[in-house]
Amino acid sequence: MKKLALLFVAAALTLAACNNDTAQKNDKEQEQAEKVTQGEEVANAPDKTDDQSHHDGEPNEHSECAFCNMKVYMKDEEMGAFTAKAITDDEETLFFDDVGCLLNYDRDHEDVVLKEKLVRDYNSLDWVALEDAKIVHADIETPMKYGNAFFADTASLETFMNDFPDAKETTVQSIDDVAKERYMKKMEMKDGDHHDHSHSEDEESGHEGH
Repeated sequence: MKKLALLFVAAALTLAACNNDTAQKNDKEQEQAEKVTQGEEVANAPDKTDDQSHHDGEPNEHSECAFCNMKVYMKDEEMGAFTAKAITDDEETLFFDDVGCLLNYDRDHEDVVLKEKLVRDYNSLDWVALEDAKIVHADIETPMKYGNAFFADTASLETFMNDFPDAKETTVQSIDDVAKERYMKKMEMKDGDHHDHSHSEDEESGHEGH
């Protein structure tokens, strides 16, 4: 009888131990699953350093000018020194193939606030605030033929001007005047195309009437 009681006690202890091991195992598995879930959430979280939201964003091989839709040159490309960019009030980064396009985008999108306008230093290729840059206009090739180079300091500007005898110091306002003139001509051409198209339709309607 005593042996039978001992067997029951041993069986009960074994069952309790098994249940305890199972509970611990389930707790560990649940903890591991939570870690995996947390890891997936972190991995799927929005990337705050994306080119379109970060101030240090750089264009890539697929980037297009936000104004004219032409290719935007990367930092290490020959024309990369003339790339410009802007940061909107919504923290979106817009790239431009030449500074004139940036100025015309601002003119063409009155509903978009550009809180920062940046250009590259001609030598270091670092971003410089447009309003702080020292600017030279010279007979140099730029993507949209504006012919401007930007510098972070006066000494660099003077060195450039020594190398390019035709170079003249200029201002953002002067560049904007040129950009505005191009913009107005573009708008006139669009209006002309619209009127010509409407005229052609009227003529076709007249022919059909006869």
